Amino acid sequence: MKKLVLLALVMGLGLSACTGSQYMDSLSDGEGSTTEITHVLPNYVVELFEAKETFVFYAGSSVCSACLFMKDVVNEVVERKGFPIYYVEINTAPDSQLNQLYLKIIRPQATPTYYFVVDGEVVKSFTPEIVVGDDTSLVEEHKDLYTVNFIALMKESGLVN
Repeated sequence: MKKLVLLALVMGLGLSACTGSQYMDSLSDGEGSTTEITHVLPNYVVELFEAKETFVFYAGSSVCSACLFMKDVVNEVVERKGFPIYYVEINTAPDSQLNQLYLKIIRPQATPTYYFVVDGEVVKSFTPEIVVGDDTSLVEEHKDLYTVNFIALMKESGLVN
């Protein structure tokens, strides 16, 4: 019985180590991509704030259906405008780093929550409803409209031309 418990414990540790490693391998710690969303740890976003950078990031979750749907929209925004957008996965990021990020922003009440930052200051934060309007069922056929709406918000905030 002791061997069975020990084996289960070792296997569990091995699986969690693999999951953590895959998460860490998918992260970027450098310049943002201009062709797709850049997945980063919260401390990278904190560094951007402290350097008084102008950027867009969003807090999401790997188990959030709206986050998964909007990923295609945000990737299209990045591709069309060549403007990096950073993604922080709050359900897998280290709590200590999230706590540092929450000193810079209002903690998201829903996911995804988008943040437009100009010179290190949040100028706008919102959830997808502002992009999709009354179309909160997130209709696949309307992804182009959502992309156009997202870009319009970026223009209004002075992030892109």
